[in-house]
Formats: sequence, C-alpha cells, structure tokens
Amino acid sequence: MLKEAYKVGNTLTDAIKTLVNRLFSDFGLLILDGDSKEFKNQIKETFKDELVNFSLYENSKEKVDFLTKKYGKVQVNPREINLFYLSETRDRIDFDGKNYIIVDKNIQFTQEEILNELENHSEKFSPNALMRPVYQETVLPNLAYIGGNAEIMYWLELKDYFSTISIPFPILIPRNSMLFLKEKTIGKIERLNLKIEDFFQSFTTITNAKVLDSNKILTLLEEKENLLVNQFSELKTIAETTEKSFGNMVKAEEVRQLKSFKRMKKRLLHAEKIKQSELLERLENLFLDVHPSKTWQERVYNFSVFFADYGYSWLETCLEEMEITESKLIIVAI
Repeated sequence: MLKEAYKVGNTLTDAIKTLVNRLFSDFGLLILDGDSKEFKNQIKETFKDELVNFSLYENSKEKVDFLTKKYGKVQVNPREINLFYLSETRDRIDFDGKNYIIVDKNIQFTQEEILNELENHSEKFSPNALMRPVYQETVLPNLAYIGGNAEIMYWLELKDYFSTISIPFPILIPRNSMLFLKEKTIGKIERLNLKIEDFFQSFTTITNAKVLDSNKILTLLEEKENLLVNQFSELKTIAETTEKSFGNMVKAEEVRQLKSFKRMKKRLLHAEKIKQSELLERLENLFLDVHPSKTWQERVYNFSVFFADYGYSWLETCLEEMEITESKLIIVAI
C-alpha cells in the first residue's frame, strides 16, 4: 500500500490521497485539495487583509497574552504575516517596512505588486499553521473541530480573530488518545496484582512499593518508628514544662533518630532491589510495553505497526472504541 502511494513520480499530495483512500474510503471520505485555485479565491480578501494590516497578529494579541500567562507559553507564536509564497518551494513572506520579501529567495514585491499577484495567482499563497484553521473554516465551515491537545491550544489563540473577520468559530473538542496493549501484557500486569492505571504514576513509586510489598523488616521498622514518634511526643510535652534549651534538645534528638530510620529504610530498599532484580526487570519491561521509549505510545508507533498485524479490523476496532464526546485516554486490548 505504501509502495503504491509513494511510487516514483507521485507528489506528496498524490501519495496522501492514495493512502487515505485505500484506508478510509469504505467509511465515507471527502478529500479537498487545499492548493486549488477555486478554494484560494474564496479567501483572497482575508489574505489581502493579512498582507496589508497584519490582522491575525494584531487581533490575537490579547488571547496570546492570556494563554501565555496561564500556561507559560503558546503553541505557535503569530507572525506579522502568517502566509507563505509558493514557487518551486514554499517560503515565508516577510515585510521589511517597504517591500514584501520572500524569505530565502531572491524575490520581493511592492505592496501593489504582491496584491496583484494575489489577485491573479491566489494559488501561490499558502497559510501557515495559524492561518490554516482560518482557511479551513472559510472553505468548509464546521460545527465542531476535533484535534490533538497541541492543535486545540493554537486554535484558542484565534478566537478573537475569527470574530473580527466574521467567520463562525467551531466548538473545539480534544481528540481521544488510544493505547493498544496485548492481552498477554495485561495478563502479566494483573498477575503482579497491579492495574494498568498504576503505570501512569511515577514508575519509581510503583517499583519501590512492589519491591517492599509485605516486607517484614519494613513493617517492623515502621512499627518502631511510630513507637518512637509517640514516645517523643509524650517526652516533648513534658519537656515544654522545663527550661527552653532542654525542650530544643529533645526535638533535635527526635529529628536525629528519625533520620536514622529514614536511612535504614533507604538501605533496605537498595538491598531488596538487588535481591529482587528479576522482579524489577519484569516491571521495567511492562512499563516499556505501556510507554515505549518511556513516552506516549502514539508518539512512538504510527498506525502501520498495528495495521500490518490486524488490517482493516483494527480500524473497525478504533471506530467502535472511540468516544468523541469524552476527551480521554482509551485503553484497548488487542
């Protein structure tokens, strides 16, 4: 399928069309060519406003400032001009105060020249990541838009700008994430008396708890530690009735002795990890099954990993398991 899509002579557009048709045509599929002159003509006025007035940049400042303050940064920072120019390559359009410069190309336009170019060859102008949603909603308005978390974040920057240019802003729905685990992996997790949810906590916390699970020495240490805390509590109450320096000495002694218990528990954990190295290795392998390369599965594997093994039935499974109205991680046994 991939060889057919990416054969010599195909453009990237041809390849994507071929591939998604082969995968999704039975589900109902509409493909629009974003480079179509007919579509680009529909957004000429918006592009013209962008070139002359830097409208997206000017009308997204408030939202960008709000999101930066709330989250520390924004996903995409707007430029003064959020458009590219298409020649044999796709290059950013910049403005030097007098002329419009095509970055990395020996091409420049006066304002009159670039507006003429837009009027006569709108297909040569291409939106960047922030302008793309505006283009998309102009040619194919949506009631709702489903996207990844990062994508939703940069759509949020555009809400005021959409109002300015009188385009309806769609409802934004963060997409589901899906985690596919083999039945064998789930069985191994259950046999260790763990849940899949445990592997989304701190891995160190999980392993430490498992290595010391039902450890008699740890139980005894904690009993003696609690006894010590209770004894010092009684002693501190009495010490407060005498001279201040004596009370401080009692408190300091409590801290010193409790530190000893902390050191003993740390050494016990270290000793048990050496003793139970096989268990630790099993836990680490399971963690890597859930988080390949120690990150989200979807950032490491693409669809082909699963499609190669399960074919179109895997796509059917995805469709059945997804819950569009609930933005959450869905764990699927395969």
